[in-house]
Amino acid sequence: MKALFPVCLLLVASPVHPQSPCAVLEAVTVKIQGAETGAGILLQSDGKTAWIATAKHLVPRASRISVLFSKNSSAPVPATLELELAGLDAAVIKAVSARGDLPKSTVHVRTEEIQKGERVSFVGHPAGQDWQCYLGKDVISRLTYEQDDRLFLFSDPIAQKGTSGGPVFDQLGNVIGLITRHSPLGNTVAMRIGPITRVMSDELNVAISSQGTQSAQANAACNQGCEIKLSDLKFSKAYPSYDCLNGLSCTEIVYEFPKEWPGARFLHYLKMNMQGVGLLLERLDLAGTDRIGDSDAPGHLSNGVGQAVFLKEGRVFSYKFYRAPGSESIVIQLQPTNSNGPYPGLGR
Repeated sequence: MKALFPVCLLLVASPVHPQSPCAVLEAVTVKIQGAETGAGILLQSDGKTAWIATAKHLVPRASRISVLFSKNSSAPVPATLELELAGLDAAVIKAVSARGDLPKSTVHVRTEEIQKGERVSFVGHPAGQDWQCYLGKDVISRLTYEQDDRLFLFSDPIAQKGTSGGPVFDQLGNVIGLITRHSPLGNTVAMRIGPITRVMSDELNVAISSQGTQSAQANAACNQGCEIKLSDLKFSKAYPSYDCLNGLSCTEIVYEFPKEWPGARFLHYLKMNMQGVGLLLERLDLAGTDRIGDSDAPGHLSNGVGQAVFLKEGRVFSYKFYRAPGSESIVIQLQPTNSNGPYPGLGR
């Protein structure tokens, strides 16, 4: 994948503000020493430690990273690569100041489902220009990309070098995504912010304030039932396309359920395609491992709905899947039951 930016990471720390949106967006700038420039999102900072999400191709391993938090500042802060998201062009870096003088983040992220046609804004440093702010002129054009529902497209055709790693905002100023690259379709590719904040919570123990309930539900113990979007699950593996049944070609992506959830550990999302016809069947298989083809409880998605039952240690776990009307995102509901029927409080 080609880098989209000259080496300097521009970073946005605050949501769009209705009075002076661009002034707020330009409050935080990050530069990386090197040959390119890009953007990032300041997701958390207490003054001493700052956590920044950006595109992985901007901060390759063994590269020296220094962060400049303001375009008016002349004192860069060293940063380190802390996390790379498997299968995605996304990473998290950390900057530390013993003086506690790093800017504090006021950013809000939104993990609720995005909608096709929704207007968005973005910020970056394209083509060697100064900080550029594009407000509400673009719309979400596709809710998935390359058969991955963690990715989406928006209609801007000019996002280019210098915009990689930058934030995508909804009309209320919540961060909904991170720019990764330009697509051959003439749109810009972005990934949803939910998978980034989820992995930060799980692996770095860094909690990010969010609008919506998905992250909170994902961290619940699920004794009374839980719900989460497929795109908010932790990515585990993506297998190359393979022949799976009577000439059908399968793509298989494996996700890991939150560690607090009982029941199945992994969800295998399979799409079965026939040459010349396209998608024939979607399967959501529950399993104890992320090995290719593993399935302890098969589930099919038909007309946007499906279900599966998973048995573990004498307990029965009922899963329901559905695709919300007008959305391409799949929602997963878990209702744990025992062998004698539903737990109290579930009602069914």
